[in-house]
Amino acid sequence: TTADRFQVMVHVDEATLALRAGRGPWSAIVEADVEGSDTRAHLREAWLSYAFGPRLVLAAGQIRQAMNSELATPEIVRGTPGDGFASHLTGRVAPGVAATSEWNCGAVRYEASATFGHGFGVEGAPRDSRRLVGRAVFRPLQNVLPEGTARAVGNGLWTGFAVSRDDDFDDPVRLETPLEASVFRTDDLRGGGGRAWLWEVGWTNERLRVSLERTEGEAQDVPTARGPRDFDQLTAWSVHAAVSLTDTRLGYDGGRWTREPAARHGPGGDWELAARYSNADIDRGLLDAGLAPPGRGSQETRTFTVALGWRPAPEVRLSLAFVSTIADEPLAAFEGGRRDRSLLLRLEVAF
Repeated sequence: TTADRFQVMVHVDEATLALRAGRGPWSAIVEADVEGSDTRAHLREAWLSYAFGPRLVLAAGQIRQAMNSELATPEIVRGTPGDGFASHLTGRVAPGVAATSEWNCGAVRYEASATFGHGFGVEGAPRDSRRLVGRAVFRPLQNVLPEGTARAVGNGLWTGFAVSRDDDFDDPVRLETPLEASVFRTDDLRGGGGRAWLWEVGWTNERLRVSLERTEGEAQDVPTARGPRDFDQLTAWSVHAAVSLTDTRLGYDGGRWTREPAARHGPGGDWELAARYSNADIDRGLLDAGLAPPGRGSQETRTFTVALGWRPAPEVRLSLAFVSTIADEPLAAFEGGRRDRSLLLRLEVAF
């Protein structure tokens, strides 16, 4: 239901063709956007990397610049559809270079990347500012506690921190619900710079995975009718949870969530229950300055998603999701209302 009116829509949400290759320390990927509406030049990712060993991997090309685990994880591995608000505020894909390094058997992971503009955000809108990102992920208790239950519990803990710096802010602020309804929308702010930080913590015991993330950002020297202004409240936080109802193991590795199917796929398939609560609190000044048109932005928006996923085969997922969104201001996406509740039936195939 949308704005108290029953509505049924069927459409292709995403279609990609990924070509992967590797030989020795070299690896490459080209992922084309076959559906063709969300990316520049119909290209999601395209990069070449060289591994000098686990302690240093260099990559160059069209790269995914993720500051959080959700965006670093392929969507078919996640339990809930779409992206949380933190991914919208911090994530992008753009031409650039990246370096990753792991130490102590993955207990410490560092990532550094630089993108050069002409990219796009998770919702497909252009991102033209040049950005530097540094990210560190830690498994602070990995193999530290005594063997047994204590070590298993400690090995499941991770935490991460990321910072970014833009040399300008020639980007919009865009937020969408998992059903792609716009809840905040500006044009390019054309600011003089920007910065953001993100912190996350999580834990998994193979059957259960939970995590919390929070980001705060700032757009600096944005032109307004009253002169340049800083908008320092680009804030979002999310809570994620997933439960494996069969023998699939939920884990964490390489700065992203992982999902390892059972050695033998049961006759009833694999089942998983996942949920996400995401909250965005955007600087009221963007609305007061007219940078977000009436009906196109809400200062605070909350969305809750719960999804039941079934995999009859490792490459196929059928999921039923319920998405509830509450906004502070009336929105055109909700036909002038502040609330939206929807059911999503989604089929994903990877082969």
